[in-house]
Amino acid sequence: MFLKRLDVFSTYLLPWGEVGTLGDIQGEKVMDKFWLAVKVVILALIVVLVVQNIEVVHVQLLGWTIGMPMALLVVIIYLLGMISGRGLMGLIRRLRGKQGSHHH
Repeated sequence: MFLKRLDVFSTYLLPWGEVGTLGDIQGEKVMDKFWLAVKVVILALIVVLVVQNIEVVHVQLLGWTIGMPMALLVVIIYLLGMISGRGLMGLIRRLRGKQGSHHH
């Protein structure tokens, strides 16, 4: 068993090194089920998006015209947003770090 009982008050050493009660462990299971349900709903929405948006749209950029399914365009824009957002957050962190070092 991955739980080690520590005392008579049903306190356990949890697998990740924290001490908790059986209620904490059951709470973890509830949260795992909750996040699984959230992931299933998101996956279902993605499937619906793809199925309902298979028509080809044309995108023009700098004289080029590219035809692609609408769902693919949405995914590409989402990925570009993730990449640019991560880069922007990294830049902000670096700028904050430089400001903090000037005050010392």
